[in-house]
Amino acid sequence: METLESDKTIKFTVSSKVARLLGRESVSSDTAALFELIKNSYDADANKVTVSFKDIKNQDKKKGTIIISDDGTGITYEDFSRKWMVIGTYSKDIESFTKKGRRMLGSKGVGRFATEKISKNVTIISRPQYTEEEIRLEIDWTQYENRDLVFNEIPNKIDVIKNRMNLSDHGLTIILSDLRNDWNIKKITRLIDSISSMLVPKELQKFSKDEFEVIIDAPEFKTEIKPKVESLLFDNAPFKVIATIPEDASKTTVTIMKEGKIVSQPTINLKDMEKRGVTYHPFGRCSVTVYYYPGKSNYENWDEYYTDVLKIGRIRNFLKDYHGIKLYRDGFWVRPYGGLGDDWLELEAERVQSNLSVGNSQVIGFVEITRDGNPEIIDTTTRERLDENNAFQSLRMFVKGVVDELSNYRIEENTRLKEQSPKYARENIIVSEITKLRKFVDETDDLLEFKTRIKSALRNITKEFEEYKKENVNQAELSEIEERGFRNLATLGIMSASSYHEIFNILSVMKETPEAITNLMTDAGIKNERISKQLHELNSQIEITSQFTWIIRQFVRAIGNDVEVKRERESIEIDPIVRKLVTGFVGATDKTVTATIQCLPNDLTLHIYKSDLISLILNMLTNSIKALDYLQHNEEKKVKILFTKGAFDLTIQFSDNGKGIEEDIRTKVFRPFFTTYENGTGLGLTITKKIVESYGGRIEVSSNPELGSGTTFIISIPLNSLKKVS
Repeated sequence: METLESDKTIKFTVSSKVARLLGRESVSSDTAALFELIKNSYDADANKVTVSFKDIKNQDKKKGTIIISDDGTGITYEDFSRKWMVIGTYSKDIESFTKKGRRMLGSKGVGRFATEKISKNVTIISRPQYTEEEIRLEIDWTQYENRDLVFNEIPNKIDVIKNRMNLSDHGLTIILSDLRNDWNIKKITRLIDSISSMLVPKELQKFSKDEFEVIIDAPEFKTEIKPKVESLLFDNAPFKVIATIPEDASKTTVTIMKEGKIVSQPTINLKDMEKRGVTYHPFGRCSVTVYYYPGKSNYENWDEYYTDVLKIGRIRNFLKDYHGIKLYRDGFWVRPYGGLGDDWLELEAERVQSNLSVGNSQVIGFVEITRDGNPEIIDTTTRERLDENNAFQSLRMFVKGVVDELSNYRIEENTRLKEQSPKYARENIIVSEITKLRKFVDETDDLLEFKTRIKSALRNITKEFEEYKKENVNQAELSEIEERGFRNLATLGIMSASSYHEIFNILSVMKETPEAITNLMTDAGIKNERISKQLHELNSQIEITSQFTWIIRQFVRAIGNDVEVKRERESIEIDPIVRKLVTGFVGATDKTVTATIQCLPNDLTLHIYKSDLISLILNMLTNSIKALDYLQHNEEKKVKILFTKGAFDLTIQFSDNGKGIEEDIRTKVFRPFFTTYENGTGLGLTITKKIVESYGGRIEVSSNPELGSGTTFIISIPLNSLKKVS
């Protein structure tokens, strides 16, 4: 047997096919390839990039040209030789930031082969900054399709021109000619979306003094696209919060928007927020705008939102460089407030205590004041910070209060999502996947990416649908039990409705009985204090029963009217009917209860089904009366009902000072048949929730009871669903 020589070696040889493997077969699409070239301009510290499309609609694709031109640092001949022409260079592994301090975006080595994906011929013209040379490199990618050639043996023409006259004209121009594929408005629009994801908004460019502008020059599509690309970072932020406090005010409204829609408008009273020796003092007009980017959540897929809607998968890296709530005075940033490392609102400290609180590293915000409008907010003698006097502390209190309202909303929202999960979560995933798939089919031309995405989406849909089916079987069983309970409750209601006429007639006769007996005793000359007292008590009991019967009569009439007129709503003035219902119910159940009713405005009128309003009031009152039974005999029993008409929503607060609801069961109280009372049905709050949701509203248990103890239920209903439809 012959032995091989041990000192022989063998080397890898790279086929010319590697250009195609790293270009057309690795870069997912033409759009992704062109985007890589624009990212390279960003990494070259360019301030401006122009992407020009020439003769794109020409039937002869050879005549179509795409030109990417920037004013960056350019590439020197040495960089071409040692970096650009070296496959798998380590240069970007070593350099994470540019000279301007930008975080590098370009993928390692993708740019050069991105040109192979788009076109057959490439011309690169470089005018390096601080040198007098101009380099022109020409690459014919069709040479690399020769099977007999080795990759690194194929020559590429490069010319170097010395003594360049205009040294201020620096940067890189890439000319892509003989395009491989057609370009249309869909592809250009996708490119614009991708570019928008990497752009820093103008407000932050102003702060960092680092401008990066991309212009799309596509005259054949000029009526269909915007030439100047704008950042999506703010327009599509998951949450936006705005608030303005006028001069000499301590109370204002905070508007919270989620994915562009108003979801909450709480009112903050800064007088109520005074703490740690800080007394609120009006400090002048101030406006706050905060953009919030949540992190990972068990119930929301924000990573997907960032990549699919915001078009920015690197959101966390972005927030490392740009975060915080900055203070601006007359349009200029007041250092160091809101700069990196300056958490002047102490948001991160609270986030450590509760990970649902909004953290400083998750927000980009702007506080705007003026010297004239805020004269008490002044600089220190060193001018390095502001004098943290009472006016400044009040300003901080206001801004912190605005962010706290967002934190409160997120905590409450998380509780709702937790209660709904996993059924609604799975439903949302299935709908989301199908929607994205449809959009992808409409927009994608690349077959390989198309197949991969469809397979992934189908796997997700199948998995979630199987789980969804299992949950629906369980839900069907629960629904059957719930329906049986409602049927039995309805039977009881029918009995009450059928018999109230007879009861009312009997009561009419009974009302006359005590008075008749008293008259007979008087005529007979009989004086008996004990009998008189019993007759008086009987009269009171009949009156209570009569009041309760009135409530039943009102409810039955309202239901009958709703049915007779095919469920048409009425315009109802709220204050009178609520007062009469509450007075009657309290008088019939517990006269020791003090009920306060307030409507803002006083003449509040809503277009609503009368039976829904009565049912809502009675169910909530029943719940409060039961809670008040747990108080000691010497304790005052209180109920407060407040209707408030806001700019967008009607808010109803039901408060009592009863036994309260423990935090761990707050999410359970709206479930059918869940009750903490011995004689409770567990359906009152369920029915109330269904009524509220039928108007597009929501009901929740407040963590801060209005009366100091007990419970406050907050109902919020969009005003649009309470208006008369013409």
